[in-house]
Amino acid sequence: MSLRKCRARQSMQRLGICKFFVSSSGQANSISEMSQLLKDTLTKIEKIPFDQEYLNWLYKKPSEKPQFEQGKWIQTQLQDFYIYNHSSQTGWLSRDGFKEYTESLPRQLNCVDSTFTITDMGQVLLKGLMDEREKEAFLNISLNCNPFILTTEQKIFFLYNLLNSDGDFFIPFSYAIYRKFGTEQFSYLDAGNMIPEIINGVLQFFSGVAYTSSDRRQLDDIENMKLSIENDIKKQSEKKGSGSRREQECIPRLEWMADLAILAKNYSRKYTFTKLGEILVVNLGNLYSKYLTTGYPEQAVPKILDSNFYEIMNLAYFSQASSKSSNISLLKFINYSYDVLKGISGYCLYRPLLLLANILSSSRNGKVFLEYDNGIQLLEKAFQENPEKIYYTTDRFGTDVQLKIL
Repeated sequence: MSLRKCRARQSMQRLGICKFFVSSSGQANSISEMSQLLKDTLTKIEKIPFDQEYLNWLYKKPSEKPQFEQGKWIQTQLQDFYIYNHSSQTGWLSRDGFKEYTESLPRQLNCVDSTFTITDMGQVLLKGLMDEREKEAFLNISLNCNPFILTTEQKIFFLYNLLNSDGDFFIPFSYAIYRKFGTEQFSYLDAGNMIPEIINGVLQFFSGVAYTSSDRRQLDDIENMKLSIENDIKKQSEKKGSGSRREQECIPRLEWMADLAILAKNYSRKYTFTKLGEILVVNLGNLYSKYLTTGYPEQAVPKILDSNFYEIMNLAYFSQASSKSSNISLLKFINYSYDVLKGISGYCLYRPLLLLANILSSSRNGKVFLEYDNGIQLLEKAFQENPEKIYYTTDRFGTDVQLKIL
């Protein structure tokens, strides 16, 4: 059941840090090794040109006082500099945060596998959507490139994988907030107070399809999360310091939405939906509600990703009312992306391939997009017309196909 993807205790915070893991794949193969590598990278000290406003900001952080020479240079950590130049100015990793981030988010978003080897989906980010400046910005502080900031193309990549990983909570969470606040400002407490009601809806739909003991344990975990958050609200835990369950579940998702341009965040740490966010959240919410009530609940998110994602993506991120087309030349549409992603054997998984092909087509003012369901039909048609040109077979998990252009 897809509810297994509703993870508890989400790691903080910036999605852009995931770029480090795909660019560092192969340098470590355990959580301890990779988290140490991440820590060594993000806490690296370098000198940058003196900036009084940045120095003032550093003094506000609960860390060692910065070293500097007035008017000449400041010594700073790499992550501090990039966070300062991020619109939210939050999300740096603390002492324990390096391990927490490493063990959850990059693997949850399918950028790397359990041994931190880059996945087929991770290759989309590394080979198709990152330039050399971003990779080098993790080696030394760059004054011109902030890898913590996402390009439009990278926002779509992360949105797709967030929905695949966390969609059964992320969609009703964002949709419920929008229905209540619209374009008005709200705080993380406002959003967090809504989580118990959202969880009740999740439990209502998924309790009937919890067939295995693992499924039931997951429902119990979610029920316990609801009880914990209700307790936070009752005791007003926010007045006793940070770290409540409500914060752990709410703030990371709000910050991810800010990274994806769904939300705007002001200096009083209040959030508002952007126009892009309105389009995205309303369309996702309406479709999700429709698929919950007309099909199997665990298939609602996969149905959106396979049948509707690229249409919504075009409307939200590119303001393009592009149209699906059954007359599209499949080989022409995927050719460049296939060359980027194909492995040594020439095979390429179809979902990552179409994700990259659609992102590049839309960002280059493409007039068409290709949903996965239609893409499968066109793949079959292309094979029938040119069996000597295309070979494809089901992947080893039975959830996708892999193809080879001969």
